[in-house]
Amino acid sequence: MPDVKQKVRRLQTAVKELLESLNAAEFEIYHHDPYDGGFKPRTIETFGLTDKDME
Repeated sequence: MPDVKQKVRRLQTAVKELLESLNAAEFEIYHHDPYDGGFKPRTIETFGLTDKDME
């Protein structure tokens, strides 16, 4: 059960951050990836999640 609670907590945090960014005047569809260079589309990975977290 702790694993499920951790996934739920991470998803709640990601959704909260996404909603905050949608409400922000400077919302950007892309984020800057300093390690891979250039701008990348925001995905669940942007918020530190993986497809496994979405199961």
